Amino acid sequence: MLLKQLFMRKGITPVITFVLILSIIMGVAITSAFFVFSLQDRVLGELEKGYGDQLNIINQSCEGNDLKLFLENTHDEPMEPSYATINVFVGGQHEPVFSESEVEFTGEFLEAGGSDYFEVELGGSFQDGEDYRILIDFTADELSFLCRGGGNHDVLTIIHSYGDDDEGEQTSFTEDDDFITISADEREGYDFLEWDLTNIGKGISEDEQLDIDVDELEDGNLIIAYYEEIDEPEIFVLYIEVEGEGSTVPEKDETHEYEEGKSVDISAEPEDGWVFERWTGDIDEEDDEINIQMDQDLSIVAEFEEEVPEPVTEHNLTVNINGDGYVEIAGETYFEDFELEFEEDEEVELKAETDEDDWKWREWTGDIETDDKKISFEIEEDTNLDAIFEYDDDNGMTPW
Repeated sequence: MLLKQLFMRKGITPVITFVLILSIIMGVAITSAFFVFSLQDRVLGELEKGYGDQLNIINQSCEGNDLKLFLENTHDEPMEPSYATINVFVGGQHEPVFSESEVEFTGEFLEAGGSDYFEVELGGSFQDGEDYRILIDFTADELSFLCRGGGNHDVLTIIHSYGDDDEGEQTSFTEDDDFITISADEREGYDFLEWDLTNIGKGISEDEQLDIDVDELEDGNLIIAYYEEIDEPEIFVLYIEVEGEGSTVPEKDETHEYEEGKSVDISAEPEDGWVFERWTGDIDEEDDEINIQMDQDLSIVAEFEEEVPEPVTEHNLTVNINGDGYVEIAGETYFEDFELEFEEDEEVELKAETDEDDWKWREWTGDIETDDKKISFEIEEDTNLDAIFEYDDDNGMTPW
């Protein structure tokens, strides 16, 4: 039933299935030290077939200066007598704490599809409770695994499944340990989905970190973490050029990247003496402020044109002064007839006054008729005005 579930499970790889079938056939728990590079070799097939790809470790012991391995040949051909160098590392150190060269693998060691026991006495001592990384360097390949000093240890194998790409890691434990803490990987471009704990008698968990009870590992030591690839949004490029004198937001002459579907506000600002004309290129718009949706690469141009002053229409104002008085206009005082020019629709304000006691104001005549001393208007055409003052005598006569 377990095999059926594994074959039907989406995302299970041939490597994982092979491991489970092999452990069931042999009737032993999967205590093998599934080493990372070996698992990748099987999936990717990038390295030459060598002993590191050919051997599984079913059990191991690191005690004193003795290294004992129960090895399994996973291929259909026997191992040839060979020599190897064994390096022993502590933790994450890069230099071995001790090593042994020209270790002999001889005789009928590991016939095709078989298993055997291998033991070697090393020139260094394993310390109780210390975790060691052991590298067996053959001519063609390497065999790497973990071992804890102080005797026989089991190994928990964790396989991180990324669809067609799997990675393995391992941690050793003994019956004296209570828990093993496992954590989901953080590979860039992938999201964690779930843990498959069916091989240790549990179900599915979506927690990224778990504490595994060592007592639950009696029936199987394989845990699988599944991941899914993150769908990265497509990126499109916006490039803005300028013709004439002006600026843009986003900045002109620069490449701007946006995710597909992003809404982008674009604006254009002319320099003094210039006016915005339109957007051209991959778009055709006349508004200086626009909004676009990024669903493709866009190259656009903000066109500015030099501002041309509008022609100015001017009109003449002619004022005749009749009598002894004067007219004030635009801060100036006129005692005689005058003529001035004004732009069309310009506001014009005039005021008539006299300082003579025997003269008084009478009226404006011409294009405007009123007896108000002060008048104002917007000039729209040539305008003629007469400022009339009258002589004030006993006869009420004006002398002209």
